[in-house]
Amino acid sequence: MRDLQTISAKVVHENRMTRLAALLKPLMLILSVLFASPVFADSAKPQDSTTVKPLVYVSVLPQKYLLDQIAGNSLDIEVLVQAGHNPHSYDPSAKQVAQLSKAQMLMTTGVPFERAWLPRLTALYPRLLVVDTVAAIPKPEHTEEKLEHKTEKAQAEHHGHDHSHDGLDPHVWMSPVMALIQAETMLNALNQQFPEQKAVFNQGFAKLKTQLTQLDQQIHHDLAPYDGRSFMVFHPAWGYFAQQYHLEQLSIEFEGKSPSARKLVELSEQAKAEKIKVILVQSQFNQRPAERIASHIGAEVIHADPLPYDLPAALTQLTGQLLESWR
Repeated sequence: MRDLQTISAKVVHENRMTRLAALLKPLMLILSVLFASPVFADSAKPQDSTTVKPLVYVSVLPQKYLLDQIAGNSLDIEVLVQAGHNPHSYDPSAKQVAQLSKAQMLMTTGVPFERAWLPRLTALYPRLLVVDTVAAIPKPEHTEEKLEHKTEKAQAEHHGHDHSHDGLDPHVWMSPVMALIQAETMLNALNQQFPEQKAVFNQGFAKLKTQLTQLDQQIHHDLAPYDGRSFMVFHPAWGYFAQQYHLEQLSIEFEGKSPSARKLVELSEQAKAEKIKVILVQSQFNQRPAERIASHIGAEVIHADPLPYDLPAALTQLTGQLLESWR
C-alpha cells in the first residue's frame, strides 16, 4: 500500500514538473533570445576599460589622415567636416556635438566654422582639450586676403575673403612640409595626453615623416622645370602648394564672391597671357565663372579637392594635372 502511495506521489510530482516545464519553456525561449541580443550580450560582458579607445575629434579629413598615420589603431578618430561639405559654413550635427562630450581632445586647424563653434563647444565642455594644430606653422607669404591678379592692363592687388583667423590660408596640408609641422604638433599633444602610447605615436610619426619628405622631394623634382609658372583656381586653396614649389596661384574668386562681368574679361585676358590650360574648381563652390573663362580661352575645368583624406595621392594627382597642362 505504501509502495502504491509512493509511486502515486512520484507520478503527481512528475506531472507537476512536466506542466511547470511546459509553462516555463516559452518564457525561457524569450529570455534566451533577449540575452543573445547585442544589447544584453554587451551588458553581460565584464567591462574592460583598456579596450575603450580614447576619442579624438579633428576638424577636417586631411587632419584625420595625419592622425591615422601617427596613432594607428590606438585612437578612435572622428571628423567634424565630412567629405563634400564646406568648412566655411559647416554646422556640426547634434549627434557630433553630443559625441564631443566623450572626446578627450579636439584638434583644430583654423577653418572658418571653428570661429563660430569653438566658443560654444568649449563653454559646453570646459574639460575638452582643444589643440591648435597650426600654431607652429610659419606665417605664409600668401594670405587669402592678399592675392595678386596680374593682367596686361594693370598690376592690381585684390583682397580675398577672410577665410580663417587672421585671414590666413588654413590649407596648410597642401604643402608636405607644412603638413609635417602640423603632424608634429599633433604628435606632441598626443604624447602629453597619452604618454603610455608614446612609443606607438613616435613610430607612426617617423613613418609619416619619411613618406611626406619623399613626396616633397618628388614634387620638387617634377615641378622644378616650371619654376614661376601660374595656375588658375576658383577658390584660393592651393597657396601653400604654390609657395612651396615656386608657382603662382591665380584666383577667380574676389572677396569671397564670384567676379563681375568686367572682372571675368580681365581674368580671361590674364589667363591667355599666362597660357592657362586648366582651372581648378571645388564642388562646394560656384563653378560657372571658371567654366566661362575656360570656354573663352580653351582651357579645361578640373575638379580638385583641397580637403582630401589621402594627402599623398591628392598632391601627386595635382602635380600630374599641372604638368599635363604645361607640357
